[in-house]
Amino acid sequence: MRRLHDGHDGADLREHCGPVRFSASFSFSEEITSYLFVLLSLIGAAIAAKRGAHLGFTLITDMVSPAARRVMRIVGYLFAVAFSGLLFYYGLLMTISQYQRNQITAGMQWPEWLFGSFVPIGSFFVLVRFLQLLMRTIKGKAV
Repeated sequence: MRRLHDGHDGADLREHCGPVRFSASFSFSEEITSYLFVLLSLIGAAIAAKRGAHLGFTLITDMVSPAARRVMRIVGYLFAVAFSGLLFYYGLLMTISQYQRNQITAGMQWPEWLFGSFVPIGSFFVLVRFLQLLMRTIKGKAV
């Protein structure tokens, strides 16, 4: 961003002029962007899991037999289920804590638990998709 002659960048100018011109601060935009990024990342991970499109290092799995590859996938999906389950559990604890403490966001002054709930909601979808992949792999269906 082009620097203004007094050493402030354009974001500072907008922040100072925002309340005067628009009777609201621009600081909410960073806040809402961060929260939506969390939600979109988790929903994107769930979609990638549904499609079997997660990034993976296939050097080892390409060199083993199909039976060993299947076992490696099952182990990998078990780790993914455990991770997304933990993310859901601790995200739920975080959201409950935010609700009990009546925490509010810094910029918008909204209840923090509204945005904190994005973690357990998103991780729930990831958990369901990895459970589906695990069950499909255990049954021997193509992923």
